[in-house]
Amino acid sequence: AVAEAPRELGVRGPRDATVARLAVDDALARGDREATLRRATRGHVPAAEVAARALLLERQELATEIASSVLAADPTASGAQMVKAAIAVTAGNAGKAADGLAKVSDQPPELCALLFADRLAIAAGNEAARAWLARITFTPMAAHDPLAGPLATDLVARGILPPRVGPAERVSATPGERPPAND
Repeated sequence: AVAEAPRELGVRGPRDATVARLAVDDALARGDREATLRRATRGHVPAAEVAARALLLERQELATEIASSVLAADPTASGAQMVKAAIAVTAGNAGKAADGLAKVSDQPPELCALLFADRLAIAAGNEAARAWLARITFTPMAAHDPLAGPLATDLVARGILPPRVGPAERVSATPGERPPAND
């Protein structure tokens, strides 16, 4: 409701990063491109991250369209490059997947990096994904992110992402152990 409230009512969109992402995910799940982009803009969710979210929610056409529009505006946007590369791996074009990603000069959204690392692991193995991800500096995900948190936990369990301390979804114990309880 907040994500769609008219500006005339003085509502400026969701202020909580997790709520903004939930609103974007809702629009993506419905395949509503306009609502997705409107909610992303109002909630300050980067377009490259929106493309990654679309791919994780199995909206590949939307992911391709959004990532392509980001790259049309900024061909060096590594987050969008990562999404396009992840799409290439998903489509079976693993050889082309890492083109342009050897040197990342900006700080892409964490979800973009995690998504590509996940797909790179499928195509080239966990070690290749771990080595690539270790070189990337990214903008951290929002706390309690419903898509990025579980993906990060999975990457930790597979040994691709190192365990680290952070929000509950990002606190990961040694693979096979349970994370500490939130008290």
